[in-house]
Amino acid sequence: MKKKEGSLSLAIVMVVCFTAMIAIGLYLAYNKSLLTQTFTKEQEKPIACTKEAKICPDGSAVSRTGPNCEFAKCPIDNCYIGGCSRQICSDKAGVVSTCEYKQEYTCYEDAKCERQVNGQCEWTATSEFIACLNINK
Repeated sequence: MKKKEGSLSLAIVMVVCFTAMIAIGLYLAYNKSLLTQTFTKEQEKPIACTKEAKICPDGSAVSRTGPNCEFAKCPIDNCYIGGCSRQICSDKAGVVSTCEYKQEYTCYEDAKCERQVNGQCEWTATSEFIACLNINK
């Protein structure tokens, strides 16, 4: 009878140990998921952008927005490249020109057509662009 009691006691101890190991594993897994959720929530905290505005060419204003606090696009911020040799920068799509070739038109291939501080769509006058135009006159 003592053998059965000893075996039974050993079985009970093993079941209790196994159950305890399962409970500890579940507890650790649950706490790890809580830590991960907390970390993710901290990353999603809103970023406060400075309260400044950009005045658009049409007179409206846009504020900073998004994760990088960049200015929102102005309502009419589109500039278009046109002309037969793609040498015209304009706020109107589909502008055409006569088809002639000038050496300086190669400079427009790498130039940026965008709205300038004066509100007009023009080629951005970088030092490279100006130098290219001076060389290719």
